[in-house]
Amino acid sequence: MRVVNKIIILIFSVCNCIAAPYFPIRSQAVDSARQLAGWAPLINRLDLNQFYYAFALIPEYTHSFKPKTINECLFNEDIQEFCDKDGLKISGSRVANRNSQQDWLADYFGLPTDFESFVPIKPVIENAILDFSWYLGLNNWHNGLYLRFHFPFVHTRWHFAFSETIINPGTAGFDAGYFSPEAIPRENLLDDFTSFITGQQAPQLGSIEFKKLTQSKWTQNVQTKNGIAMVEAAFGWNFIQNYDYHLGLEARIGAPTGNQPKGIFLFEPIIGNGDHWQVGGGMTGHAILWRNNCNSSSLGLYSDINITYLAKTKQFRTFDLCRRPNSRYALAQKMNPPAENLFSSSVEGMGSESANPGAQFKNIYLPAANLTNGKVNVSIDSQVDASFMLNFSHCNYNLDLGYNFWTKTCEAISFACSDMPFIPKQYKTWSLKGDAQVFGFAKQTMGSVMENDPIALSATQTFATIHEGNNNFIGPDPNEGGNTEVDPAIRPTRNPFVDNNQFAFFAQDDDAQLLDRTTTENGEQIETSNPPRFLSTNSIDIAGARTEGSSHKIFFNISRIPVDDCPWIVYFGFGGKVEFSLKNPDDKDIRARGLFCSRCQNCVLNEWGVWLKGGFSYY
Repeated sequence: MRVVNKIIILIFSVCNCIAAPYFPIRSQAVDSARQLAGWAPLINRLDLNQFYYAFALIPEYTHSFKPKTINECLFNEDIQEFCDKDGLKISGSRVANRNSQQDWLADYFGLPTDFESFVPIKPVIENAILDFSWYLGLNNWHNGLYLRFHFPFVHTRWHFAFSETIINPGTAGFDAGYFSPEAIPRENLLDDFTSFITGQQAPQLGSIEFKKLTQSKWTQNVQTKNGIAMVEAAFGWNFIQNYDYHLGLEARIGAPTGNQPKGIFLFEPIIGNGDHWQVGGGMTGHAILWRNNCNSSSLGLYSDINITYLAKTKQFRTFDLCRRPNSRYALAQKMNPPAENLFSSSVEGMGSESANPGAQFKNIYLPAANLTNGKVNVSIDSQVDASFMLNFSHCNYNLDLGYNFWTKTCEAISFACSDMPFIPKQYKTWSLKGDAQVFGFAKQTMGSVMENDPIALSATQTFATIHEGNNNFIGPDPNEGGNTEVDPAIRPTRNPFVDNNQFAFFAQDDDAQLLDRTTTENGEQIETSNPPRFLSTNSIDIAGARTEGSSHKIFFNISRIPVDDCPWIVYFGFGGKVEFSLKNPDDKDIRARGLFCSRCQNCVLNEWGVWLKGGFSYY
């Protein structure tokens, strides 16, 4: 029956939905709506047989809304609602009736086994953008040829606004054997989840080292970044031209000038597209749908469609473990050869049939994120940025109303052979602890081992998740757990569901049993893993870290553009936008556990923005 339980655990982990360990954004430089609106009469001109220029300066401010969409990208189904706020629930392994499908296990963070808290999260992204744009008409070279350039300077401000509400601070320490040979009192543990997740503190476990979180950290401080998002150029030809319509094609290239993710923080400010070169093409066109008799008013349809490839670049990312969302915050234990005073047998009480597992716990814990940060190759096959706009012109005034669609395909991520992450360099060194007991206690004195001496085990839990370990404590009573319907006789402290579970001994003798507790506490024979299972490159969930996205945008612009015949024209206007994602109404059902789960997380930033657009043209 224990085999059946392990199969259930495996199936559950395979069906589990993904969460992105990095929040990508649409580059602040990729916005055909901002480029198209406000100066349509000044570009793509057929009435001039010479060089002509148009310059635009566009200051814009954007602010995100619907923070839940960011939370769902980063945490997927782990997001819960508490007191009308969205966030994460943290609860210890001995909390009665804990939600083992969504709660994060407090034990991993050095918090008491009866600890409970709720962490509301309301992330915000703001951008202040100053976009410089030039259009150069080359009609004297060949009618319809043009060059376009633009580069936006960006100040971005990211705030992962979270707090923590303590529901129960907890009074229970850790029993001897769970984390260390000795019992750990409450005062040695952390007071809140915040101190762990920000990388500030780790619990004090006596002779056992517990390392602080160094990667994928959270911060309560506002993080800012300044820089140029991208320098982009386009060379095009309007091969069909008329005073009332045109159609053109162009080649585009964008040089990365922003920053790339480092993986040190979960929610880190990004300028640009993540340091990708952008190459591709575009199509531009317009058609005048109506003109009045005196030619003082008109209505036209304009479009600007760009398709680009984001070339391979190197980025640092922090990854989850395969098919386990948010498992980068699970706890790893160091395990090395040799295994001293440790043997195991498939038969309870038969130490004479036991064998050495080859490795055992070596007194160090750290968050898995500290291991899974590495340099990877990232590329994106296609990105589409398409705008369609109605322009109503009357005398010197123009009103633009438009729609923009943006999408990018799923990222392709791979390890570069020369830039593997930390885990492979330490192969057969780290494994997942889960809720396993990592020490057993000698049943009696034998040789150099005294009765109740602690002996490190080789117990690993490959299928542990951020929510629970495999032994599955179900309440404050340490004797209740496992799967009581399947095997009610085995208490969880005996490690009934560790990997490759066998009964533990400290010598190849039938009486040399290792117990889950001391003899004075009515210890029973404990189990360990033989062989233990280790983390490796194959443990890293590259596929689950991939993201894609698509959004819709409604925009407008009102401008004054003089229509006289002066070679110099100075124009000015203002506009705004609302960008949002649309989800399938049944999306929640599709993402439900046990059903079909996407292997590429859809991450989109919902935001509104306002801008001014002004400049001059000359011929």
